[in-house]
Amino acid sequence: MTGAGDGLVIGLGNPWRGDDGVGWRLAAAAGGCCVRQLTPDLAEKLVGPSRVLFIDGWLAPGGARRPRLRPLLPAGAGGGSHGLAPALLLTVAFDLYGVRPAAALLLVPIVACPHDRRLSPALRWQLPAARRLLHRWQAAGPCMS
Repeated sequence: MTGAGDGLVIGLGNPWRGDDGVGWRLAAAAGGCCVRQLTPDLAEKLVGPSRVLFIDGWLAPGGARRPRLRPLLPAGAGGGSHGLAPALLLTVAFDLYGVRPAAALLLVPIVACPHDRRLSPALRWQLPAARRLLHRWQAAGPCMS
């Protein structure tokens, strides 16, 4: 379940909802873990790796068209009705296990989420840029989060 070295890659989304499955596709290609949503039991996976990358589809404001890789810090609250936000999962991992891996979030702009496994043409066009960011994170080792 690691992408490279001691880094854990976690892809989020629903592979049966078009672009929403992009996190799964990228994480699976990197040898990572794929989940539909983050739940407290996943905090145990954060014990051991020195860093973690979350990959998720993103309904970007203003039609943003580029994937973004940004550092992620623990949060004290948040999450939706069906799952935790990545920052809150980091907090749960620290509270339960005393671990705080360096974390980053790779957001990939999504366009369409029909009941289909196919990615939209706009998202397919963005995949090379998203893969480059993923590979950059993997190659950076423990220094980049």
